[in-house]
Amino acid sequence: MNIICFSSTRWDFLFQRPQQLTTLFSENFRVGYINPPSVVSEIPPSNIIFEKFVKTVNPNLIVFAPPRLRTMTVSRVREHFTGLIREFIKRFGLENPLLWINLPEAGYMCGNLGERLVVYDCLDDYSSFSWTPEYTTTADRTLARKADIVLVVSEPLYASKSRENSNCFLIPNACDFEHFSRSFEQGLTAPDDIKRLGRPRIGFIGAIYEWVDLDLVSHLAREEPGWSIVLVGPKHRSVNIPNLSNIHWLGRRPYNTLPNYLQEFDVCIIPFKNSETALNSSPIKLYEYLASGKPIVSTPIPEVIKFGRLVERASDKNLFLEKVRLLLTEPEDEKDRRCRFQLSVARVNTWESRYRSLKELVKK
Repeated sequence: MNIICFSSTRWDFLFQRPQQLTTLFSENFRVGYINPPSVVSEIPPSNIIFEKFVKTVNPNLIVFAPPRLRTMTVSRVREHFTGLIREFIKRFGLENPLLWINLPEAGYMCGNLGERLVVYDCLDDYSSFSWTPEYTTTADRTLARKADIVLVVSEPLYASKSRENSNCFLIPNACDFEHFSRSFEQGLTAPDDIKRLGRPRIGFIGAIYEWVDLDLVSHLAREEPGWSIVLVGPKHRSVNIPNLSNIHWLGRRPYNTLPNYLQEFDVCIIPFKNSETALNSSPIKLYEYLASGKPIVSTPIPEVIKFGRLVERASDKNLFLEKVRLLLTEPEDEKDRRCRFQLSVARVNTWESRYRSLKELVKK
């Protein structure tokens, strides 16, 4: 089986669900991973395109970043991309593919590539993003109805998408357990930029976008000036990191070093706003935190609530502060029980387990 994945995430950006699953699929199938378009000043000849904009990850996994001009109209972009993807499929032997789409705007490709099946892997409530144009919201609904299979990451998304397509399945996010459980072993080298920060360290790993409650983060920093609040991840250009001396934004860090940072946290946090984006989400960081054995405090979003007392939850900033304080003084016997429970839960919520479910699903 051949697979073409139209991804909303660049291959070399945050290594998350699209890259994790396509990497696993490439162990048994040939996969073409299509990055979001690259804007260029001039479209080169096709032979140059398929040299300059193609990257081989492994013999079965090829990444393509199709170029486009900023001035292209929507109809011209679609015509241009369809031609490029058809040529990409032909050049790299990916005929009769399964289309795996998590970029709603790529839904127009359905029916144009000789595909055998269309899977819409819906990762978010796209209509809740402040920057989402109307055509993306429309494309999301259209693709949900058109796809042979719809996958969603959370129960609220399932409630929404199953009304649009009866062949809808809940496949939550997960973690690379072997990678992130290395944090629990406490034998990793501490990165220099976190090693210099005082303890306790209250840590967050992930994208810092509009759904992250930075007012809550500021509250923790102001109430406990002796804490180091550590934020690891890229931020959206519209987000301003609070200017407090004990809030340390380290920026995006390579995926292979994230366990090193997690090892250095004393408490992990998921400070999400009470927003539609957050309520429909399935935070990958939750599973990565679980695999690290570190204690976790989160705001009460549905995909966190289902883990019960394994994750401390707080619906307001003062309770959130108290929960973090409580975990910093956790007795050793309780800590040991919690760690063992966390690891057992993380061990069955892996990308490999999700892949096995998906492989059976698309074979039916």
